[in-house]
Amino acid sequence: MGPETKVAWRDVFHGRDVDAMRAYLRQGFGNDVQFDVRSKRDRAIDVRSEGVDLPNMVIHHTRLTAGFTIEGRAPDPHYVMFLPLGGRIEASSYGSNAVCDLRRAFILCRPSKPAAVLRTEAPISALSLRFSKAAMSRQLGALIGEPVDAAPEFALAMNLTAGYGRLFASYLLLAVADFKRATPSNPIAIHGLEEFIISQLLMSHPHNFSAALRRTDRPIAPRDMKRAIDFMQAMIDAPIGIAEIADAAGIAGRTLFKHFHDVYGTSPMRYLRNARFEKVRDALRRAEPQQSVTEIAMAWGFHHMGRFSVEYRSRFGERPSDTLKRAR
Repeated sequence: MGPETKVAWRDVFHGRDVDAMRAYLRQGFGNDVQFDVRSKRDRAIDVRSEGVDLPNMVIHHTRLTAGFTIEGRAPDPHYVMFLPLGGRIEASSYGSNAVCDLRRAFILCRPSKPAAVLRTEAPISALSLRFSKAAMSRQLGALIGEPVDAAPEFALAMNLTAGYGRLFASYLLLAVADFKRATPSNPIAIHGLEEFIISQLLMSHPHNFSAALRRTDRPIAPRDMKRAIDFMQAMIDAPIGIAEIADAAGIAGRTLFKHFHDVYGTSPMRYLRNARFEKVRDALRRAEPQQSVTEIAMAWGFHHMGRFSVEYRSRFGERPSDTLKRAR
C-alpha cells in the first residue's frame, strides 16, 4: 500500500468587509477581478470559506451574508464550477446566461472569452470546485485514445435534478461530508474521487469534444480486455485510473468503458472497486490479531465505514466484523 496522502478540510478564509473579500478573490483569480455588494448598506459583510485541496481539484464551501456582483475571468490553468446550496446565482459568460440554484450548477472555462459576471440578490451558500485544465486534458486524451491540442470547453449550465448532474451533486455532497468528518483518505480514495468526477464530466456533460468521444467506439479484441484486467489486478493496490488502464490495454478509454459495460455490465472503475472488495475480504480472513476492519478497509481505499459496511454485507451476506471474528 502507498503512504497516506495528507488532506484535510480546513478554514480557508474569513473576512468582514468588501476590501478583504476582493483581496481574497484576486489571490486566486487575478488582479482584474472586481467584487462589490449589491446594496451599499452591506459594506460590512461576513464571508466564510472552508475546503480541501486535492492534487487536481479544490473544493470550497463559501457562505456570504450579502448579495454581490463579481466580474472577471476564469483563471487560465483551471475550470471553476459553482453549486449553490442556498440562494441563487445569476451567471453570464461567453454569450450564455444561466440562473443557478439547488437545481442547476454552472462551469466557467473559457478565459479567452468575455469576462464572466456572477450576481446574487441575497445571501448565498455555495460549493465551488476548481479543476486543473491539464488533468482534464490528460483524461480527455485517454478517453479519446490520442493527445488533444486544446482543453475542452463545457456548456455553461448543468442540470442537477436528473441524469449525470443528479449523480454528480449527490456524489460531491457525500465526499464533502466525508472530508468534514476529517475521514482519513489514502491515495486510492483520493484518486477515485477525482477520477469519477473528471471522467464522468467529460463523458456526460456537453463540450466541444463530445462528438469525438462518441466516435471512438470500435470492436475490441479479447486480448485487449485481458490486458486491461491483468493490469488492474497487478496494480490493484495503487491509485490507477482510466488513463493508466487504457494505456496498458492499448485502446481508447471511452471504448474501454463501452466494452466493460457490454461484457461485465459495469464500468472499468466499478470492476476495479469490486476486485478491491474481494481483497478486503481476503485480508479480513487473514488478519493479524491487532488489525481492525477500519484499518484494512482504508488500506484498500474505502474511507466511509458506514457505506463500506452496508455494501460489504450486501455483497457477502455478512458484516465485515463477522468475517474478522470468524477468522480469529
